[in-house]
Amino acid sequence: MAWWLLALVANLCYAVVLELNRHWQLPALPLTLARSVGVGVVLLPAMFLLPLPQDPKFWWAGVFLGLQLPFTVSLLFRLAAKHNGRVAAMFMPVELVVSLVLWWLWDQSSFIELWDNAWQGALVFIALFIMLAAFTRLRRNDFAWRAMLTTIPVGVVYGVALFIFKLLFGGENALPNSSIIQLLWLSSSVGALTALLVLWRWPAMRGKQVHLPQLAKAGGIIALFYIAAEGLWIWAVSLAANPGYSAALALLVPVGLMAYHRATGVRDEASPQLGLVMVLAALVLVLAVEIL
Repeated sequence: MAWWLLALVANLCYAVVLELNRHWQLPALPLTLARSVGVGVVLLPAMFLLPLPQDPKFWWAGVFLGLQLPFTVSLLFRLAAKHNGRVAAMFMPVELVVSLVLWWLWDQSSFIELWDNAWQGALVFIALFIMLAAFTRLRRNDFAWRAMLTTIPVGVVYGVALFIFKLLFGGENALPNSSIIQLLWLSSSVGALTALLVLWRWPAMRGKQVHLPQLAKAGGIIALFYIAAEGLWIWAVSLAANPGYSAALALLVPVGLMAYHRATGVRDEASPQLGLVMVLAALVLVLAVEIL
């Protein structure tokens, strides 16, 4: 399976997750808890049917990913509810740069190989630069920059997560793809426990009163999209030569959301011309990585 195709489908599912709460307007942390519980319930059979990984890095990674979930995902849900899913995706340039550089530092031979292949290296760097530059100018106003600054910690954490995914499933002694399901269960379970502790310690973060059936329904729907998105995303990262390449394709999420907003009459000031530039640059990136 092609990494770029998996990444594009995963990004489509992520876009749905981000946009759903713009419609529902549910409090961020309770929704994150409901989503984590939903993922845990759906994937629980896998913990009994599949052999448990013996690599300690798997368990440390699951705990790390779970501990950050209530904070990063809640922030994105809150931005999506207040503005739109495109604004909530402003962390993606940081995610790209962090994951790209971390992997080049870890696997320096991959950077040297890219550098020695002049045409491929030039096209990859040019495509990445154009995508990053176009993304930061896609919607030029003060809030877009404030949103990007607000989500910098999310981008750093997610960039580190992509590096971890590549180490676990794409590096030496890689775990089988079936362990992706178990990693999603472990991180979601830890995330649910963390969210419960936060809600118990700081009751004000519960937000507005929400009926439990409504929250459970929303959490269940988002859980299904999340399982598809995250599972395909980790698979894509494991197959790509550098996790940053998959992160680069994630920059197209706001472009897709812009198209959706325009088709449905939702106000969105993003530039369609820059969106087209980003799509063409992504195409160049894929061709350079796959063909040259």
